[in-house]
Amino acid sequence: MFSTVSKKAVIALLGLSAAASLGLAGAANAGALGGKERAGAEQSEAQEDAKEGQMLASARVSLADAARLAEQRTGLKASEAELDDEAASAGWEISVGAGAQEKIVMVDAASGQITSVAADDGESEDGADRD
Repeated sequence: MFSTVSKKAVIALLGLSAAASLGLAGAANAGALGGKERAGAEQSEAQEDAKEGQMLASARVSLADAARLAEQRTGLKASEAELDDEAASAGWEISVGAGAQEKIVMVDAASGQITSVAADDGESEDGADRD
């Protein structure tokens, strides 16, 4: 279980790094071609990627440790984990359980404190139904 979550974290980190590099290059190219609107969107995405990178760098609690803490707290197995980039400070969003028992556990990435445990509403960040 942890190996899958850890592999996802490594892949996400590599993807963020590549996306940040490509985003900055894309923003520069779009600006040079006169695509101000597109350049603004790409620059905004690059800034978001940079913010996520800073959050990951400041995390003292690893993704695997956060998943373990969530499992211990709920007694359910972790199925998904990601950086919560919507919060002001770094945190891990861990999905535990499945189906009607699925919960979202928020873990502070600096302290390891569980900040919330809530039933999963079944929607992804973009509002699409995950079930």
